[in-house]
Amino acid sequence: MEAEALQTVAQTAGDISFWHLFWQAGFVVKVVMIGLLFASVWSWAIIFEKFFAVRATDRGNDNFEETFWSGQSLEDLYIAMGPRSSDGLTSIFMSAMREWKRSQDSAIRAGFQGV
Repeated sequence: MEAEALQTVAQTAGDISFWHLFWQAGFVVKVVMIGLLFASVWSWAIIFEKFFAVRATDRGNDNFEETFWSGQSLEDLYIAMGPRSSDGLTSIFMSAMREWKRSQDSAIRAGFQGV
């Protein structure tokens, strides 16, 4: 009896693999494992997408900083940036310049010469 048990254990020990365990599992376990596999793939896709998006944003910010610190006037930079203000630092700069222009225009209408 002990010999049979040892022989059975030895045979099943060789069958302990991921695929064998998966095919021997019940329906609910299989569904959960497949769901976890899909969730893992989806998570890694999101991780890679965010990684590349952050890298692109960093590159855009670096390009803007180079242009900003090049010595060009802020008015010229504002005009040169035009409608492409969706990048990180560029959009902040464009919003600040629009607000500054609006403030300056209202101060001129009120009769003041400065902001």
